[in-house]
Amino acid sequence: MKETSTTSGVSTLLITWQAPESRRIYPVARLMRVASGELELAYIRAALEAERQGFKGLPGYEDLKQVYASPELPALFESRRGSRGRRVHLEGELQPTAEPANDVLDAAPVTIFVPGRAGASAERLQVFAPPLSGVAGRHWGVFIVSGVGRVPGSAELVERLVANEELALVPEPDNAYNPHALLVARISGPRVGYVPDYLATELSRIPNATADFGVHLLAVHRINFAPAPPLYQVTCRYECDAKLGRALFRSAAYEPLSPRAFRDEGG
Repeated sequence: MKETSTTSGVSTLLITWQAPESRRIYPVARLMRVASGELELAYIRAALEAERQGFKGLPGYEDLKQVYASPELPALFESRRGSRGRRVHLEGELQPTAEPANDVLDAAPVTIFVPGRAGASAERLQVFAPPLSGVAGRHWGVFIVSGVGRVPGSAELVERLVANEELALVPEPDNAYNPHALLVARISGPRVGYVPDYLATELSRIPNATADFGVHLLAVHRINFAPAPPLYQVTCRYECDAKLGRALFRSAAYEPLSPRAFRDEGG
């Protein structure tokens, strides 16, 4: 698989919030570089559902109806870093991935922990880019597999994965939290974890979306150190046709709440 630069052509990032109790992941905001060159942070319609689940807004940007513009990245991005810990040795050559930078929009998904309010535990945000144009009319994106270590057998499986290995998507319609859940699995059957809720839900609204949705392993990191029980981050790259790539993350849930926010009519 030919690697594509994770910094190429990124003008928009989407921000998700994880509910502490259910661990469901909700899209809440969009960060976009607009024509003026400024970065615009605006909440999206999906944030209203997150609000019903306890979301109080991003720190320093609590008004869901407001639009925030700045020449620099929002302060909550100051802790944005690449994967910590050590890279796990995989069988075969794995091309190096770019570490996300703090001064540019980057397609590499990152996790940000922000302080909880009134003594509550830190809240987990994840930032990712919508699909980008690739070669031969294809679109591509990157996601971090959810639930690694919680899916039975996944903790033992990750270090046996093969560089650039093709992975399968397995529907799990009886999932207690999301009926559109998709497991990420080896072609031979063992399961690694889940496609993030935000992506699985988007795929579910488009007929036959997974028929032309290829997923390959991009990287595995152990994100803590011995003697602690191992925790892993598994990153995958997906490819799809241009029609699907242009349709993802353009549902009504991703429309900005404020009428003053920039409207992207492209597609």
